[in-house]
Amino acid sequence: MEEVTVPKSTLHPSFRPFRDYLVTMVPLVLLATYLYGLRVVVMLAVATVTSVLCDLFVAALRQRHIRLSDISSFTFAWTVTLMLPTSASYSTVIFAVCATLLLGKHAFGGYGSYPFHPAAFGYCLTAMSAPDQVFLYPLSGTRLGFGWNLNVALHQSLAQTLHDGGVPLVDRTDLLLGDFNGPMGENFCLIIASCLILLIVHRAVCWQVPVAYLATCALWAFLFPRIPAGNAESVLYEMFCCGIPFAAAYLVAEPTITPKNSVARVNYGIVTGALTMAISRFGVYEVGAPYAVLLSAPFGYWMDRLLTPEEDKEARNG
Repeated sequence: MEEVTVPKSTLHPSFRPFRDYLVTMVPLVLLATYLYGLRVVVMLAVATVTSVLCDLFVAALRQRHIRLSDISSFTFAWTVTLMLPTSASYSTVIFAVCATLLLGKHAFGGYGSYPFHPAAFGYCLTAMSAPDQVFLYPLSGTRLGFGWNLNVALHQSLAQTLHDGGVPLVDRTDLLLGDFNGPMGENFCLIIASCLILLIVHRAVCWQVPVAYLATCALWAFLFPRIPAGNAESVLYEMFCCGIPFAAAYLVAEPTITPKNSVARVNYGIVTGALTMAISRFGVYEVGAPYAVLLSAPFGYWMDRLLTPEEDKEARNG
């Protein structure tokens, strides 16, 4: 009887890790919806539809079929949208998703070929193109409508207050719960930390990169405090106000850009963390993580090549 070989899996390589990413983003979406209303859901729906249209456009250009199990585009679209204020116009969401997918992902050949995180690229390009849409936020708890452009009072974030040398005025309980004005999905640091643990347990991300990244950011904040309240307070505000846990979970340890060598992963996390804190303090913008991810990606590739033994390189290439 002739033996029939059945393929182990027909799923796209991106399906398992990015499925876990999407699942862990659901609590962030629910919390943001609780604070700001259903506009959050509409923005994510616009981002999802835009990601589908981008994939269809690229598939038509390349005359290829779309693999339905490749959900990386949905994940990148959600990631860059959660980094925006809830008050951002739908056109800003569309621009951010198009920049993420068309320029950050597909321009380099699609999944697995991009040299840096596509969502970080899309966010940085959007921030430079429309800073008023990206760096001004409604007060936490403001119920927003569904209009294309909103007439609502906008304020700077706590990260901008730190960047300007001030001390954020927020109750510690609200700080821990993420109940303060900022990006729609980045403030809920305790929930994000739990999501990061889940991603590590499910092996969607390697533990070395986010642990080294978070430790470096915390150590920098402790040694070089930006506020006069003390070193411990500096760590608290820096880690909770500047989107660092979100970056650790969803940007820094993306499977494609993460080095394969464990030592390289630790070094990559340290360098990315140091760049995040340096850019946040000395850069033009209030946040440093997306820019740090773009700048540190070449270092990660170099460290991987430097520290991986020749026999492992040959086995990987073979």
